Amino acid sequence: MLNATRIPIWTVDCPDQPGGLASKLEPLVRAGADLEFLLGRSLEVEPAKGVVFLGPLSVEAQIVAERYGFRESHSIHVVRLHGANEPGLAYRIARSLAAEQINVRAFSAMAIRNEFMCYIACDTQADAEKAVQILNAPF
Repeated sequence: MLNATRIPIWTVDCPDQPGGLASKLEPLVRAGADLEFLLGRSLEVEPAKGVVFLGPLSVEAQIVAERYGFRESHSIHVVRLHGANEPGLAYRIARSLAAEQINVRAFSAMAIRNEFMCYIACDTQADAEKAVQILNAPF
C-alpha cells in the first residue's frame, strides 16, 4: 500500500558557490526545521546563481524562512509518495499518471532496502490533487 500526500514546497535563490547552500539552510536549522525534501541546483542561464527547493516546513520554520527570503511556491505542485518498494513501481506510477493525462514535471524516487519514497511535481494543483487520488488507490 502506498501513501500519497501533497506537500508545500518553499524556494529561494542561492549563490552557486561553496557554502551557498549551507548559508540558506542555517537559519532553518536554528529554527528547528526538519526537512524531508531538499533539492538545490545551479541555474544554467545565470552563472553563479542557484535555487533551493525544500519542504515541508513547520509554522515556526515558515516564519524564519520568510525572513530569509524563502517563499512558498504556488507554481510547483508536489506529491509525496511513500510505501513498500517492489520492482517496476516507478514505471507503474508513471503509467498510471499518464493514463489520466497528468504531466509529470519532475520525478524523484529512491528505494532504501524495501522502502520507497518518491516526489512528483505536477503542472497544476488540480493535477497534483488528482495524482494523490490515483496513487492512493490500488493500481
